[in-house]
Amino acid sequence: MAARNYYVVLGVASNESPQGVREAFHELVRRHHPDRAGPSGVAAFREIMEAYSTLSDPQRRDRYDASLERTTVAERIAPRELSLERDLVESRPSHSAMFERFARNFTSRGVPKGEGLEDLDVDVAISEAEAARGTSLRIGVPVFGRCAACAGSGCAFCEGRGVVQRERAVALDIPPMLGRGTSLVVPLSGLGIHNFYLRVRVRIDRELKPIQETSFSRSRNQKSSSE
Repeated sequence: MAARNYYVVLGVASNESPQGVREAFHELVRRHHPDRAGPSGVAAFREIMEAYSTLSDPQRRDRYDASLERTTVAERIAPRELSLERDLVESRPSHSAMFERFARNFTSRGVPKGEGLEDLDVDVAISEAEAARGTSLRIGVPVFGRCAACAGSGCAFCEGRGVVQRERAVALDIPPMLGRGTSLVVPLSGLGIHNFYLRVRVRIDRELKPIQETSFSRSRNQKSSSE
């Protein structure tokens, strides 16, 4: 059995910044530490620690990325990427109301009484080849950070909210599957989002072609230019 992809283990994209890797790691440790999760969480905790020990060290991360790059193009199926900002066609409540709900996780402003966890349905089609071998998804999720222009006090740039929107990718491993499809639940607490979770419905499309990744180094170059 192939080793788990460390980026998938931490739920980050392969071009995630060192700070993003640290944030994802600390959130996963809080959730999966054996003191909290019990004996059943030991294996997952060890996997998280192993992934972070590699991805947090620049030299080890470069060697790890190089080992992934050595995988032949014929064997590598690139992850499918989608964004809730760009690709979500229908949403209830409205699109703007949904993103305001995302923002409340970071501003704590205007939180309605009794607001609880709500699912957000995402439909994804994969090819037969991807279904047979397993694949991965990267789902861009809106997150919010303090506005640099006003240091969080509220200004015209951030429309008075004190935060600005950006996007973080959630990595999702799709195991080999048969039949018509499957449904997976993805928590978003690792991104600081506690009032939404994703319900990803994966279906197999016989006419769809797999995405062949031809340049793994491209994503690494993007990471370097963004830091």
